[in-house]
Amino acid sequence: MKKKGNPISFVYFVICMVTCWCLNDGILAQRNETVVVKVGAVLDISNGPNAAGIIGLSCINMALSDFYHSHSHYKTRIQIIVKDSHKDVVTAATHGTI
Repeated sequence: MKKKGNPISFVYFVICMVTCWCLNDGILAQRNETVVVKVGAVLDISNGPNAAGIIGLSCINMALSDFYHSHSHYKTRIQIIVKDSHKDVVTAATHGTI
């Protein structure tokens, strides 16, 4: 003989799971913590103030500043970590640590 499951216990289980899911979603939505995401950039900044890397870095910083100015409610922030390539991007990228 097969034992049939109790349908009331299944309904109770589903209601508990949905309630836990809704409570967890509400708690996560109320977090006010800022999350920092580190992003590495290998740039040629050793050629002085007119180097393409310095100009590119200033463009990246300006774009981030404009974005966060118009989207101040975003809690994720990007932190740019710059590594100088010393005119050899491949070697700088293979070092792996920024």
